[in-house]
Amino acid sequence: MAYHPLRLAQGYWAWLKSLLAGDADPDELLAAVEEWTPFRRYLEDAALQDREATLALAQEIFAERARLGAQGIPIPEAWELFLADLGI
Repeated sequence: MAYHPLRLAQGYWAWLKSLLAGDADPDELLAAVEEWTPFRRYLEDAALQDREATLALAQEIFAERARLGAQGIPIPEAWELFLADLGI
């Protein structure tokens, strides 16, 4: 089975966005927050394969930093710090 970190990251982000968009079940939201660390690894790995697509995804995530922060996912205020935090 092939490892596709960008697809994994995109899938996680789609799931998290769907939770942020509505009244998410608190347990499911907690599960999503707990998956943030593996998600960061997916982005780091994805950047090695397709940096441009990974940066586009990171920009989309960064734009949602206020909503993510409200759910307990810390996102730095500066773009450069965010990229450094993701390892890309």
